[in-house]
Amino acid sequence: STRGLLRRRNMALPSYQCVCCNQNLEESLEHLFLDWPFAQACWLKLNLQIGTSEPLVELESLKFQVQVPFFMEIIMHLDATQ
Repeated sequence: STRGLLRRRNMALPSYQCVCCNQNLEESLEHLFLDWPFAQACWLKLNLQIGTSEPLVELESLKFQVQVPFFMEIIMHLDATQ
């Protein structure tokens, strides 16, 4: 669970910001998979391009770039947890 999800479930935490970076952003799936500099570096290392569109648009773009059967299972899991 991300800190953002825990906040929506009314779990009190000292901070909901991402502990992986110093950007003062709430830890969310979008942040961890698309916005976090480490994630962006990983996508770049895999030769996958990430833009600045809506998260679902970006995931669809990744799906098109990767073209592997299990990708839809990942998307469905991410969508169900938000």
